[in-house]
Amino acid sequence: MGDDSHSRVGYATVSFVPNLSGSGNALLLTATGGSAMGVAMDFLNNEASLKALRARLPQSHGASFPYFEALLKTELGSKELNSAQVLICRPITSF
Repeated sequence: MGDDSHSRVGYATVSFVPNLSGSGNALLLTATGGSAMGVAMDFLNNEASLKALRARLPQSHGASFPYFEALLKTELGSKELNSAQVLICRPITSF
């Protein structure tokens, strides 16, 4: 068995939705802890991660990113730079 004794699992959600007044957008992040939040922010700053996420969502009209919510899982003890795995994502089409 490898040295998995120090790794823990963390979860984060990322949601991109219209703001309450409908005049703009909001990016909402939640996480099970500070390390999971850091991984979620790294995920959003990684072009390859966003490209893979966008590929899992329906194509939107124009170049704008569609509204969505996603659940990320990470091994918190992992030494990988981008250790977030998208467990599930779905488009948000109505409010």
